[in-house]
Amino acid sequence: MLRTLDLTHELTSTRGRALRMRTITVQPGGVLAEHNHIDRPAITYMLQGQMTYYQEGKPAVIANPGDGFAEGRTTTHWGENTGTVPAVWVAVDIPLP
Repeated sequence: MLRTLDLTHELTSTRGRALRMRTITVQPGGVLAEHNHIDRPAITYMLQGQMTYYQEGKPAVIANPGDGFAEGRTTTHWGENTGTVPAVWVAVDIPLP
């Protein structure tokens, strides 16, 4: 098991929603804008590169290939690629319709 997120208190309904998996790429020097996961729980997995991951109320974390994060309703975060190669990760979430 790489990462889990208990959905018991994350969603009031899944009606009209779908499970989505995508890759996200941030170029060197690029930024992933601050956002939250109040209505969009997610699990991510780093494939390539390095991201500095900033989560509200927690110290910064350097994410490397093989690292994963569970992002629930209390997660507000952003990231930046301070490395020299594109940062690529897989994100699985349940977006609003």
